[in-house]
Formats: sequence, C-alpha cells, structure tokens
Amino acid sequence: MKKELCLLAASAIFVCANAAESGAFVGFEADYSFNTQLDDKAGRDDEKFKGKNLGLGVKGGYDFGVARIYGALSQDSKAKDKGINWRTTKLYTGADWTPEFSSGVRGVLGGFLGYAYIKDTNPKYSNSGGGGFMYGAKVGLLFDIDTHNSFEMGYKCNIAKFGVDDGEEVNFDLTQKQHSVYAGYNYKF
Repeated sequence: MKKELCLLAASAIFVCANAAESGAFVGFEADYSFNTQLDDKAGRDDEKFKGKNLGLGVKGGYDFGVARIYGALSQDSKAKDKGINWRTTKLYTGADWTPEFSSGVRGVLGGFLGYAYIKDTNPKYSNSGGGGFMYGAKVGLLFDIDTHNSFEMGYKCNIAKFGVDDGEEVNFDLTQKQHSVYAGYNYKF
C-alpha cells in the first residue's frame, strides 16, 4: 500500500511540474531548401533536376513538455531546372522529442509523414501533376521566449514519391528529395 501511495504521489508531482510546459499550440514555419532534387525514373529518360526554393507553412498541435505532436500544411515556391518548373504542397503529421538542455532551450528531434502534391508550373506542361506519400526528419533547437511564445530553427530533410500524369496519357514516377534549413514561431495556449 505504501508503494502504491508513493507512486501516486510521485506521478501527481510529475504531472503538476509539467502542466505549465504542456498545452495546445499553433505556429508558422518558413524554410529554404538549398538542395531540392527531382528524379524522373521513367518519363524523361531518367533525368534528374535540381533547384532551390522557399517554403511557408502553418501548423498546430499539442506540446507535452518533453514531446509534441502536430499537423502541418506547407507550400513550396517554384523550383526550376532544365525548363521544368515545379511547386509542391505538403499535408503531414509529425512528432518531436523536445528535451530541455538548459532553461528556455530545448532540442528538437522528430519525424513526419503525410501526403504531398507536385504540380509542374511550366505552361508547356500545365496539366502535369500528381500526389504521393512523403516522409522526413528534422533536428534543431527550440527557444522558449516566455510561457506562450517560442522560436525554433534547424535542419530538415524529406522524401516524397509521386505518381504523375502529364495530361497526355503518359504516367511516370517522380522522387523528390529536399534538404532545408527552417525557422518557425509557435504560440502555446
């Protein structure tokens, strides 16, 4: 009985100590993809395209203090190479481990997965687009400004695999790999 009572007291203390750190949050994120690679395995003679682009996104989730879960929607600006112009939209969910390093500074180590849609923005290929599965990982730092506001920055990479229809009954598979630096702001309720 004493063991159960001690365990219950320890659990209550842990929950109360972490209650101030946990809560729902919303935020936005911007990233710069310094290496976006688009690999066409079938449609255009196994060509590879490389580009750089910016991305903007919004997210919302729940922060548990030492971890968080979230959903996000992001839109990448146009990337172009060899006459191909493409834009990617991503809808995904993720989970991050956020251990505290020092007062107000936490690490971010996480993964995410979801759906991505790619669209060729070149008028020559205006009907070309398709969606597919995406997954990725990120590592960074989160700076708690106060109990409600935080800023984060780091590195992330993701891979998306698309099945694309070019509008002319030619279907092909694309793989997009992105390496990005990101920065974001979160507001915790």
